[in-house]
Amino acid sequence: MNIQMLIPEFKTIPYEEIKFGNDFPITVFDDIVIDFLAELGRNILKDRDINRFPAAAALAHWLRKVNIKQIKEENECIFNYKNISINPYGIVFHVCPSNVDTMFIYSLAISLLAGNKNILRVSKKMDSFLMNRLFSIFNEIIKLEKYSLLRNYITVVQYGYEEEINSYFSLQADARIIWGGDKTINTLKNIPSKPRVRDFYFSDRVSFAIFNLNEFFKNDLSERNALIRKFYNDTYTFDQKGCSSPQRIFFFGETNQIQQFYEELSSYVSTNYETDITSISSLKLNNQIQDSLNFQIDSVFNKNNYLTLIESDHFNIETCGAGYFYFKRINRIDEIIEFIDKKVQTITHYGLSHEQIKNLQQKTYGKGIDRIVEVGNALDFNYIWDGYNLFSELVQKQYIK
Repeated sequence: MNIQMLIPEFKTIPYEEIKFGNDFPITVFDDIVIDFLAELGRNILKDRDINRFPAAAALAHWLRKVNIKQIKEENECIFNYKNISINPYGIVFHVCPSNVDTMFIYSLAISLLAGNKNILRVSKKMDSFLMNRLFSIFNEIIKLEKYSLLRNYITVVQYGYEEEINSYFSLQADARIIWGGDKTINTLKNIPSKPRVRDFYFSDRVSFAIFNLNEFFKNDLSERNALIRKFYNDTYTFDQKGCSSPQRIFFFGETNQIQQFYEELSSYVSTNYETDITSISSLKLNNQIQDSLNFQIDSVFNKNNYLTLIESDHFNIETCGAGYFYFKRINRIDEIIEFIDKKVQTITHYGLSHEQIKNLQQKTYGKGIDRIVEVGNALDFNYIWDGYNLFSELVQKQYIK
């Protein structure tokens, strides 16, 4: 059975031809990996075809040497364990999400920095211009002689849902990173694997935003536009389908302030959002009709096809995205608590006090929320994701005495 190899070169091959060998010459935080990632980031930033994409610019920024150095410093404690040697863990099988174009590189980068060999499956749905350009840039760099060692460490492939192929890669893997959501996780759990395989599951999640509109409207128009742009990047970059993109907004403020917020966000979206608005409009209409049948809707802001705000105490986790938000007015931060459970990943916020954030954090102990970040940072990847320290989990801690 053939599969499509995308990296380190573009070709169709039988899946059984992909071998990794038993040697692991690259060490944890190896200079060759750091240099490679930095060069990849520079080339992405130089590429005029894709550097205008917020996701590409954020990725390039993350790949800088200064950021990799910070990751190393933040994990310095694991290198200081007495009688412990930190080594590569082995072979890592990544099942990458179809809703976030750049996630495969973040996942790969953390594992590479841990010195591991990697096989990454990307969905056939991932056929965007950005993705194809990233594959090309990747291959242009990895073919350089100075990075020849990495060709046996990075394999990116594309295939369907064949259990035979999943089993082949799973049985080679010492760790599996499954980004595909609940359905994919349940499928992969039943695939044969090594008895001591380390599995990291990234299930379907929801995320919220909190806006204090009293603070928001203290800003002048240019400052508000900057905040609107940040919120737009948080939500519309991946058509609101990223697990950390807010689907629900909690507003401190009055109805007229929500109306004005809608007008300003809608104006920005209508001039910046590139999508098939006709198909999106029908999806939003169907979503709204379904919501009205399933639960009470108190009000709707919906002047165009770019932005819909639905006021309700309820919400549908499987929305159409693309600017379809549920919202609720609140007067106290603890009114949010009843909506927090283990499904909630990220809270983005603007205009909250330190005391309000601390209160939210403390009152949700044991309930949920993996990240609390300022507006504009929802999609910023961190090696600590969904509660996992991926770097620490993907190295071997060898006891020696």
